[in-house]
Amino acid sequence: QLPSLLQPALAALPPGPDKSIDQATIANALADKLGVETVDGERILAGVAGVIADGVSAGQAEDVRSQLPAGLRELFIRREQDPMFI
Repeated sequence: QLPSLLQPALAALPPGPDKSIDQATIANALADKLGVETVDGERILAGVAGVIADGVSAGQAEDVRSQLPAGLRELFIRREQDPMFI
């Protein structure tokens, strides 16, 4: 359930996912907004996704992953499951 302050803004959007948005689109938008290189936008995106995955239960993280396109699923991995953090 979304906070009530977000609901009016989201209600104005077209229904369904925007299939043109992928990992590269988000990383590039982050890089542009933050004034950093694209590779840094990719790292920031991976870091934020990891923090979100770590901040919810394993079941909730899997539920989020199941709703994302394949290219974004790999970002929402709990650090305990990522060999880099073991």
